[in-house]
Amino acid sequence: MNRHLSAEDFSGWMIGERTPEREQHLAACATCAAELDKLQAPIALFRGAVCEWTANEERRVAAIPARSRSGGLWLRVAATAAVVAVLVAIGIGGSNRRAAGIDREDEMLLGQVQAEVSRPVPATMQPVYNLMVQESVREAGVKEEGVK
Repeated sequence: MNRHLSAEDFSGWMIGERTPEREQHLAACATCAAELDKLQAPIALFRGAVCEWTANEERRVAAIPARSRSGGLWLRVAATAAVVAVLVAIGIGGSNRRAAGIDREDEMLLGQVQAEVSRPVPATMQPVYNLMVQESVREAGVKEEGVK
């Protein structure tokens, strides 16, 4: 392969379409290997953040009494939407756009996504969540008074 990898080649690589021709080119071409590293780094960071957030959320939910838990469907929907937003934001193979300052925009978007994902509940559900927490605290207080 005499030419550098195209955006489609990078996209194919990242979704698992790894051909011997692409592997040889990446082994021989430092430019394309560096570009692939740039593309994979944010995805790896995001994957790690999502795994950490999920573990924290599972611990938090496990601490809530079973009768107070909701189905958790919104968590899966929010996480899926965040993954899609990040993948769209970083664009697979955008070396032209990166030169135009998109890297900074990507960082800002990732920051916004992380801030939104780190919320315990979506903003529209915050009043309901606050009521659930207050009720849980009230019930815990009643149980403690009964034990004394």
